[in-house]
Amino acid sequence: MAGIGFELKKLFSKKGILNSAKAYGYATVICSGPMLLGVILLLGIMFLCKRAGVDTANRELLICMITYTLLASIMATSFFSMIITRFTADMLYEEKKSAVLPSFWGSSTLMMTIGSALWLLFLLFSGANLMCGILMFIFFNEMIIVWNAMSYLTAIKDYKGIFLSYLVSIIIIFVLGFILTLIFKSHVIEMLLLSVTVGYGVMVIWNLMLLYKYFPNSDVGAFVFLDWIDEYLYLALSGFFVNLGMFSHLVIMWFSKAGVKVHGLFYGAPQ
Repeated sequence: MAGIGFELKKLFSKKGILNSAKAYGYATVICSGPMLLGVILLLGIMFLCKRAGVDTANRELLICMITYTLLASIMATSFFSMIITRFTADMLYEEKKSAVLPSFWGSSTLMMTIGSALWLLFLLFSGANLMCGILMFIFFNEMIIVWNAMSYLTAIKDYKGIFLSYLVSIIIIFVLGFILTLIFKSHVIEMLLLSVTVGYGVMVIWNLMLLYKYFPNSDVGAFVFLDWIDEYLYLALSGFFVNLGMFSHLVIMWFSKAGVKVHGLFYGAPQ
């Protein structure tokens, strides 16, 4: 796709080990930033739990809550992600930038509506308490916007802005989590989950600012991209089944003795 690839190409064209490392670093973070953030997030959350004296059972429950929400949001966007990428590429090629931003809101609304209904059903029977359930519901919808935005952000030249959104989000999560766990020592799980929700909320706002900076707002139909499903249905199915295959281990843990029940519908890997 156009845009950010050209900017990265400029970095790769510069000679020297440091320039090459810089180019590969930006490319890695931009293309897989949310996933990298998720890995760093889980490691940081485990560290904060240990520092706050959280027992193993509650620590595993919190990790399951975050992991399940991340994976559920990916699955909620998987059917449309490759269609959106193709639609955006076609609009840029045809110089119809005005159709891009409406499609973002249309696809986000569609995915949040369908995904939220299914996710809410899961939360009702998951065994999570009310506050954790509310935070997980908000976190889920934030992640839908983040994953969906990644299909559009590849066309933005402001790669430094994208990198900073990831960095700032990580810092906010850890700093806020550290402060809240000091103040509310009896509600560490809820406070850490709140910190994660706030951190990703900042990323959502930052990504939206980048999108509005690059793509013009217009009154073009928000669901025009749906026409691409008829022509490229195989892309939609490929995106869905690839993600389904990636997370099949969760299904195995649910319906076999391979997984260990943490709490309610939350299962984890054996220790």
